[in-house]
Amino acid sequence: MGVTRQEVEEMLENPEQIVSGDQNALVAQSRRGEGLLRVPFVEVEGKRKILTVYWTSQAKRYGEEGDEDDENSV
Repeated sequence: MGVTRQEVEEMLENPEQIVSGDQNALVAQSRRGEGLLRVPFVEVEGKRKILTVYWTSQAKRYGEEGDEDDENSV
């Protein structure tokens, strides 16, 4: 199961959720199949610079099913 550039760009424009990551990074994430597509990024001059892209089957670990009142939810 591959991830296309278009899929990543679309997800960054409209993620299900953005959560805090490590070292001032943010993580855009959306459900994909039986898991979660995660895209850690940083804001640089008003643009999102992608650090990496990965899919995980451990959605609960990353708060995908967490509190809907989370201030980082989008």
